[in-house]
Amino acid sequence: MRKVILNAIGLGGVATAIALAGLWVASYFSSCGVYWEITETLSVTLSVESGHASCFVSQILETPSQVAFSWGDRPFFQERTWYSFAVYSYDTRGYRHSGMSFPLWSAFLLSVCCAMILIRGPLRRHRRRKRNECIHCGYDLTGLPEPRCPECGKRI
Repeated sequence: MRKVILNAIGLGGVATAIALAGLWVASYFSSCGVYWEITETLSVTLSVESGHASCFVSQILETPSQVAFSWGDRPFFQERTWYSFAVYSYDTRGYRHSGMSFPLWSAFLLSVCCAMILIRGPLRRHRRRKRNECIHCGYDLTGLPEPRCPECGKRI
């Protein structure tokens, strides 16, 4: 059961990497955004533009405050570079905006690395089955009288 779940997660990682690669390339040709109003006072905005993805949450405040937090290179809708990461939170005219901005190539690389790690085991087992080797230790099983690996003792 564990192997099935890991295989599904690995294939999901491959699908995510392919989708992110397509989104990354498409973001240079056009920009898009999605606005979702959760309640009357809370909304979420997702946008993709010029190789960057941004996600921020806006909340209407009953008592506006002037607290501001920003981390990263060129935060929020300023000119972005290929390496710009930003996390921010600020208040304007009774709204609190919190969010993050990151280049899509970083999400693509992260999903590719995760998929490679999770797919490695199933690919190794498939290759060993095809070569008539023990899937646990890689011992050559050609000509064995019983269905047990003499190297590791596992049942074939």
